[in-house]
Amino acid sequence: MTPPTPRRPRRLELCSEEGFTLIAVLGVMLALMALSVTAFAAAGGDIRLGRYDQDQKRAYAAAEAGIQRYMFQLNDDNGYWARCTNVPAPMKVNQAWNGTGADPRQRVNIPGSTEQYTVELIPANGQASCNTADATGSMIDANSGTFRIRSTGFANNAKRSIVATMRRRGFLDFLYFTDLETADSNWYAVDTGGRPTSTTGAPNFNGEDLVSWGSRTCNQTYWRQGRGGLSYSGWLQTATTPPPNGTWSRFSDTCTEI
Repeated sequence: MTPPTPRRPRRLELCSEEGFTLIAVLGVMLALMALSVTAFAAAGGDIRLGRYDQDQKRAYAAAEAGIQRYMFQLNDDNGYWARCTNVPAPMKVNQAWNGTGADPRQRVNIPGSTEQYTVELIPANGQASCNTADATGSMIDANSGTFRIRSTGFANNAKRSIVATMRRRGFLDFLYFTDLETADSNWYAVDTGGRPTSTTGAPNFNGEDLVSWGSRTCNQTYWRQGRGGLSYSGWLQTATTPPPNGTWSRFSDTCTEI
């Protein structure tokens, strides 16, 4: 028998590395795509938040416009509030809405923009709404003498509301209360035309002025204590030129009696 021919052992060959490079490139591209998507999503969220913040500010400005418009109408007509919702166009005034169901409030468009506002009358004294038959009882608070309105501004999906409390000025707003029966010393400046005064003369004219003197003496002394004998004696600046102190002349005044 012929012995079998011995086989040559096979040589192990190294695998090619070209495929590994492709895998690495694909991995880097995948990572970059993931980072890009994440950055875009974050930026998109910031854009939405920024836009909503802007809309909130625009809605607040629209609500302020509603308050200002109502005040303009009120200054033009003192009895405007007593008309309740029966006001002439283009202004629209609504009864207070409790927030349930469909929104019944009429809105006013702000010219030159997309913002809107709506104004509501907030009743007082437990009343359900403003009533023209008893506007005072339904709108004017019995304790404070004030009435309130609510203005809501709208800008896209944002809305802001402002509640304004209003009160008509009366006699007591301008009444000066005093048990000394003398005018407030700040009014003494009327006697001088607002020009400087001084108890000392040249060269500095830096003594006590008339208002300070009145506050220290007239506004602290009763007539029975001798206020009638008090008088201011000093100098009054009659011209501001020539510098530095201008022209001064002798001046005197007394306490102003009521």
